Amino acid sequence: MSGPLLEIKNLTMSFGGLVAIDSLDLSVNTGEIVGLIGPNGAGKTTVFNCISRFYEPDSGTIHFKGRDITRARSHEIIRCGIARTFQNVELCRSMTTLENLLVGQHVVIRSGVIRDGLRLRGVRAEEAQAAARADETIELLGLPPALSSGLARGSRT
Repeated sequence: MSGPLLEIKNLTMSFGGLVAIDSLDLSVNTGEIVGLIGPNGAGKTTVFNCISRFYEPDSGTIHFKGRDITRARSHEIIRCGIARTFQNVELCRSMTTLENLLVGQHVVIRSGVIRDGLRLRGVRAEEAQAAARADETIELLGLPPALSSGLARGSRT
């Protein structure tokens, strides 16, 4: 892929008379880590809400991997691998960290009541891959291993 991973051009978003984003241009290349900083009310969350299609911008374009996603539906954005988190995150307290991370992977797991219930071919392998990705995230973030139930390592709790 040539060009930026994410490119925002002339993005504008208003709420009544309040302009939250005014002609924003932003480009993020593959492998870059970029922070969006500013005071409360500067429009940071509004930018992410436009990218994730929680809001529809007044004008401008948003391209991801060369594809115009400005008017894409929210489920299409998720399938691109774009997701947002909310500022007040509430985990399921009765679940381990690993299990909470597995819940977040539901959009990339091909599941269905019949396929999962009958444990059709590939279900276990797909679950193991999801658990391995979750365990990698736990390790990357340096979370205590005790918070993980160890599904990727074979136990079923």
